[in-house]
Amino acid sequence: MSDNKKIAFIIAHYHQKGHLTKNLFDHVKYIHRFTENIIFVSTHLNAMDSKKLEPYAKVIVRENKGYDFYSYKTGLSALDHISDVDHLIFFNSSFLTLDPKKLYKKYLFHINQEGFYGITSCSAPSYHIQSYFFSFFGKQLIQSKVFSDWWNKVELVDDRKAIIQKYEVGMTQWFVKHKTYIKSLYEPNVFEKGLILYRYLRLRHLNFFMTIKKLMQFIFRKKSLLLTKDFGCNPTHFLFDRIYKIFRIVKIELLVKNPTQQNLRKMFNELKIPEQSEFYF
Repeated sequence: MSDNKKIAFIIAHYHQKGHLTKNLFDHVKYIHRFTENIIFVSTHLNAMDSKKLEPYAKVIVRENKGYDFYSYKTGLSALDHISDVDHLIFFNSSFLTLDPKKLYKKYLFHINQEGFYGITSCSAPSYHIQSYFFSFFGKQLIQSKVFSDWWNKVELVDDRKAIIQKYEVGMTQWFVKHKTYIKSLYEPNVFEKGLILYRYLRLRHLNFFMTIKKLMQFIFRKKSLLLTKDFGCNPTHFLFDRIYKIFRIVKIELLVKNPTQQNLRKMFNELKIPEQSEFYF
């Protein structure tokens, strides 16, 4: 990532104990090399960690309401000289960044036209760019009425499912409706879609041989679907290792709760932390 003060970052943070993890602090320090336009909005941050961040970002601590989208809106409202910004990047504290240089090299490489971008997308409940990391590129888009109207629509909502439907899915659908160029920088290939299906079937059937049998039946009968379908599975869980390899990021929920029962042994070995360890998060 080259020196570019026209890039701005808005970060949404929450930690149950009000901590700033070393991983996130190192991430903020890294992006500060390239811009001073960093707004860090937290709904729970202790005073010591807030002071620690101050040399690197404008810190806002607000009431714990509205989830990440209201933090994003709050940060956007606090951004100075938005008319100078040509790339506006949003991310939250829900993932670990193991190599920020690689993350931004991969992310920025393919961004070459005005539009709405994200690392990953998901088709459930409807197609959307996942909101843990997304950006808007191009001054014309950032200063457009379509952009400002969207953020003006964001209100305090305290129901997580409603947030996902209204704002995470709704944001993508809004910009689709207004004919904005939209791109997920990671799109599973045919092999990876087959891997999603295998891991999904394994979650349901558990037995290895039954899983393989179901997988082969699907491929034999509906092979063409592998070209188009992502089966509505969250790629940050079902393809965590592929995303880690490309972007060097991994979702904290996967490591702590593993709700889709992925085999994480190699991942924990790679991270050099014990399974279920809380100190890293």
